[in-house]
Amino acid sequence: MNIYQFIANKFDNNNITAELVAKSSKKKIFPKSKNKIHYWLETFPEDNGRTSIISINNQKEIKNITGINYDVRSRVHEYGGGSYTVSDNLIFFINESDQDIYIIDKNTSKLTNQKSLRYADLEYSDSQKNLYFVIEDHSNIKSSKPKNYIGFIDLDKKNAPKKLVTGRDFYSNPRMSKNGKYLAWLEWDLPHMPWDACELWVGEIDKIGNLHDKRKIDGGIKRPVFQPEWSDDNKLYYVSKNDDFGNIFLWNGKKKNLVIPIDGDFYRPQWAFGMSSYKVISNDMIIGSMWKNGLMHLVLINIKLKEWRIIPNKMKNIDDIEITNDLIILSGSTKDISNDIFYMRKKDINNMPLPEDPVDKGI
Repeated sequence: MNIYQFIANKFDNNNITAELVAKSSKKKIFPKSKNKIHYWLETFPEDNGRTSIISINNQKEIKNITGINYDVRSRVHEYGGGSYTVSDNLIFFINESDQDIYIIDKNTSKLTNQKSLRYADLEYSDSQKNLYFVIEDHSNIKSSKPKNYIGFIDLDKKNAPKKLVTGRDFYSNPRMSKNGKYLAWLEWDLPHMPWDACELWVGEIDKIGNLHDKRKIDGGIKRPVFQPEWSDDNKLYYVSKNDDFGNIFLWNGKKKNLVIPIDGDFYRPQWAFGMSSYKVISNDMIIGSMWKNGLMHLVLINIKLKEWRIIPNKMKNIDDIEITNDLIILSGSTKDISNDIFYMRKKDINNMPLPEDPVDKGI
């Protein structure tokens, strides 16, 4: 299976130059796509480790979206993650120096101004017009332990963040269903880590953004959950881990079911926000990365037929997966190229060659 790299033929010289790209030992992570524009986070070691949002369009024009004045990084739980997200015409990101959320429309402006709050795991809902996130609240100066909860901002009002889910020690993965009716999230308590006892919950969101009818779907001690994802038909997928490995499950609004038993591990220890090991391509298909016998494999799962197969490729490690209408985008490493962004074409998957093909440069 051919895999490719995004190679630019035009640089936005106000922010990034070909010379800088050539000299830098950059790390590229967390790919996202919207309206045929592809984004990722890129770290520049030669600029004190500053991280920028980079984009490339169909004309192969590359641009540093956040430039040299911002450093895109969350410090929630210190490891951060989920520090940016994109919508049809908006980009949201967390700036390292003040830990506030910024919004890019035609210009860049500050969306929050709360010195005691940190944010992570940004999730924008097109249907609700709300921005959801995890908050780490340091406002209680008498306590050495910050409070954690899930909050949101109504972008029509652009008011202060509102609390939405509270009461547990930690939260992650606020994810809104495509129809805007349900919010899924993960939560857990000390002394457990998320890979020990993470739980999956779902609640119903009303028209003014309030949460009702919260229910636990899965998870708990020795059965942690990872990466809830909604499909276009508003079904909830997630990875649940038992003693051996993690497989992908489906909750259809009434009950949960194992999608298909696979002797591989889709679970990832959640040490940072925004991690992913799979994506729902369609109502019938999932693409994911799993560990099996010490090797990572890219696999295609047919939900309807209960079948799966390995997609041969040169990736040695896959950190994150993003999908578009025609591409599967991967961040990770091959034998020769580390910490980069790669892609393959969906149309090629059903015509896979048996031998592994080298990395092809260029879109």
